[in-house]
Amino acid sequence: MMSREVAKRMFAYEIIRSVVSFKSDEKDQYSPVYILTPTGEKCSRIFMIARVVSKESVGNNDIRMKVEDSTTSIYVYVSGYSPSAITAVADINAGDYIAIVGKPVIYRLSNGDQFVYIRATDVNKSNENDYKYWKAETALQTYNRLACIDNDEDRWHIACGLYSINKEDYFAVCRNAVGGV
Repeated sequence: MMSREVAKRMFAYEIIRSVVSFKSDEKDQYSPVYILTPTGEKCSRIFMIARVVSKESVGNNDIRMKVEDSTTSIYVYVSGYSPSAITAVADINAGDYIAIVGKPVIYRLSNGDQFVYIRATDVNKSNENDYKYWKAETALQTYNRLACIDNDEDRWHIACGLYSINKEDYFAVCRNAVGGV
């Protein structure tokens, strides 16, 4: 049995700039889909704490929320296929802090544009203190990924070949995110 990947802490700024997704095993329909982010992080699950900007029903038992984590906003979809997440979202309103575990999804449109969002598997109410702690931890993990970019590791070389990353932009995002912590 395959073990579940640890959810990675990542700012929305990095997630929405991701353009590469792939399966770990193309022949296995159940293998996880990963994204490769601009900092070279390969992940199939994300942990984020953010503030809800808006929430609306879309389709049968599905909910779309726009959340903001102080770096930018990203959409989070909660499906009826995740009953515990749907139940938790019922009591969540704009302005609330929420903790999200979910799968990053890159949806490609026919015109070549793309839309990156998180498909939530678990959602819980959170609070400002947890949000501040998450921002500090996420900034530290982002700093660590940026520090490794110049090392001789394959994933960094692959990411650098796919993305034109300005490390200073990411350092500034981290500094701004923790400025109020």
